[in-house]
Amino acid sequence: MKQLKVLTQLGAQLNEASIRYSLGGSLFLFLFGINASVNDVDITVHNDDKKKLENIITKFKNNQVEYNPKYQTRYYYSISIDGIDIDILIDFIISSKINNYFYPFHVERYITVEGVKIPLASLL
Repeated sequence: MKQLKVLTQLGAQLNEASIRYSLGGSLFLFLFGINASVNDVDITVHNDDKKKLENIITKFKNNQVEYNPKYQTRYYYSISIDGIDIDILIDFIISSKINNYFYPFHVERYITVEGVKIPLASLL
């Protein structure tokens, strides 16, 4: 699966730079057999590692991002590696008519994919 290859490529660089991140979204669900449809890679990054992250992602193609009022995420980056889109979120917030829901950065556990240690977000 091309998304896993891209994840390990980026993950190795994030690990090398000691950037705290976690995999979420559809690829995360796919790895647990919950969702078979994977189009991109979604990761969250700890707010304190923003500058280190920016130094790494400047090497990749940046995607144009349109504003979506459903998301009030503090920092949002979209890059492409080998034709696969990667969404990177710092301070992830989802808005509804009732409230804003902050998704705190958290690593639940780790897996190893093609020799690269990948931190996983929590299902909850």
